[in-house]
Amino acid sequence: MLNPDYPQINVEKARKEPDSVLHFYRRLVAMRKGNPIMCYGSYRLLWPDDLEIFAYIKELNREKWLIAANFSKTFCRRTLLPGAGTYQELLANTDKPSDFSENEIKL
Repeated sequence: MLNPDYPQINVEKARKEPDSVLHFYRRLVAMRKGNPIMCYGSYRLLWPDDLEIFAYIKELNREKWLIAANFSKTFCRRTLLPGAGTYQELLANTDKPSDFSENEIKL
Protein backbone atom coordinates (compact mmCIF):
# COMPACT_ATOMS: atom_id res chain seq x y z
CA MET A 1 0.00 0.00 0.00
CA LEU A 2 1.33 3.43 -0.92
CA ASN A 3 0.99 6.55 1.16
CA PRO A 4 -1.47 8.96 -0.53
CA ASP A 5 1.17 11.71 -0.62
CA TYR A 6 3.65 9.63 -2.64
CA PRO A 7 3.46 11.98 -5.68
CA GLN A 8 4.83 14.82 -3.51
CA ILE A 9 7.14 12.89 -1.17
CA ASN A 10 9.26 10.21 -2.81
CA VAL A 11 12.88 9.28 -3.42
CA GLU A 12 12.84 10.12 -7.12
CA LYS A 13 11.76 13.67 -6.37
CA ALA A 14 14.15 13.98 -3.39
CA ARG A 15 17.13 12.96 -5.56
CA LYS A 16 16.48 15.98 -7.78
CA GLU A 17 16.32 18.47 -4.89
CA PRO A 18 19.72 19.30 -3.37
CA ASP A 19 18.07 20.58 -0.16
CA SER A 20 15.91 17.50 0.37
CA VAL A 21 15.90 15.47 3.58
CA LEU A 22 17.47 12.62 1.60
CA HIS A 23 20.51 14.71 0.67
CA PHE A 24 20.75 16.17 4.18
CA TYR A 25 20.96 12.66 5.67
CA ARG A 26 23.50 11.60 3.07
CA ARG A 27 25.70 14.56 4.09
CA LEU A 28 25.14 13.70 7.74
CA VAL A 29 26.21 10.06 7.22
CA ALA A 30 29.26 11.16 5.20
CA MET A 31 30.24 13.58 7.96
CA ARG A 32 29.99 10.83 10.56
CA LYS A 33 32.01 8.37 8.47
CA GLY A 34 34.68 10.94 7.60
CA ASN A 35 35.31 12.33 11.09
CA PRO A 36 36.57 10.02 13.87
CA ILE A 37 35.34 12.47 16.51
CA MET A 38 31.76 11.49 15.68
CA CYS A 39 32.38 7.77 16.30
CA TYR A 40 35.08 7.78 18.95
CA GLY A 41 34.75 11.11 20.72
CA SER A 42 33.43 11.45 24.25
CA TYR A 43 29.86 12.64 24.69
CA ARG A 44 28.61 15.36 27.04
CA LEU A 45 24.95 16.38 27.01
CA LEU A 46 24.18 20.09 27.32
CA TRP A 47 20.91 21.38 28.80
CA PRO A 48 19.42 17.96 29.72
CA ASP A 49 16.07 19.44 30.77
CA ASP A 50 15.63 21.59 27.66
CA LEU A 51 12.59 20.54 25.62
CA GLU A 52 13.40 22.78 22.62
CA ILE A 53 17.12 22.24 22.04
CA PHE A 54 18.94 18.91 22.02
CA ALA A 55 22.66 19.62 22.15
CA TYR A 56 25.84 17.83 23.09
CA ILE A 57 29.61 18.13 22.85
CA LYS A 58 31.77 15.51 21.15
CA GLU A 59 35.46 15.67 22.06
CA LEU A 60 38.44 13.73 20.76
CA ASN A 61 42.04 14.66 21.44
CA ARG A 62 41.96 18.48 21.39
CA GLU A 63 39.05 18.83 19.00
CA LYS A 64 35.51 19.66 20.19
CA TRP A 65 32.31 19.65 18.20
CA LEU A 66 28.98 21.09 19.30
CA ILE A 67 26.01 19.22 17.86
CA ALA A 68 22.69 21.02 18.31
CA ALA A 69 19.16 20.52 17.05
CA ASN A 70 16.27 22.94 17.49
CA PHE A 71 12.94 21.14 17.87
CA SER A 72 10.86 24.27 18.42
CA LYS A 73 9.03 26.25 15.75
CA THR A 74 11.03 29.41 16.44
CA PHE A 75 14.67 30.41 16.77
CA CYS A 76 16.15 29.78 20.22
CA ARG A 77 19.14 31.27 22.03
CA ARG A 78 21.28 29.37 24.49
CA THR A 79 24.29 30.38 26.53
CA LEU A 80 27.46 28.40 25.85
CA LEU A 81 30.26 27.67 28.26
CA PRO A 82 32.64 30.60 28.76
CA GLY A 83 35.90 30.20 26.88
CA ALA A 84 34.48 27.43 24.72
CA GLY A 85 36.33 28.73 21.66
CA THR A 86 35.16 29.62 18.19
CA TYR A 87 32.40 27.95 16.25
CA GLN A 88 31.86 27.13 12.59
CA GLU A 89 28.66 25.69 11.20
CA LEU A 90 29.42 22.49 9.28
CA LEU A 91 25.94 21.25 8.43
CA ALA A 92 22.44 22.71 8.69
CA ASN A 93 19.05 22.07 7.18
CA THR A 94 17.69 25.62 7.24
CA ASP A 95 18.05 28.60 4.95
CA LYS A 96 19.36 30.79 7.76
CA PRO A 97 22.69 29.85 9.32
CA SER A 98 23.02 29.52 13.07
CA ASP A 99 24.34 32.60 14.80
CA PHE A 100 27.32 32.16 17.11
CA SER A 101 28.83 34.68 19.47
CA GLU A 102 31.53 34.06 22.05
CA ASN A 103 29.13 32.68 24.65
CA GLU A 104 25.83 32.22 22.82
CA ILE A 105 24.23 30.28 20.00
CA LYS A 106 21.04 31.13 18.15
CA LEU A 107 19.46 28.35 16.13
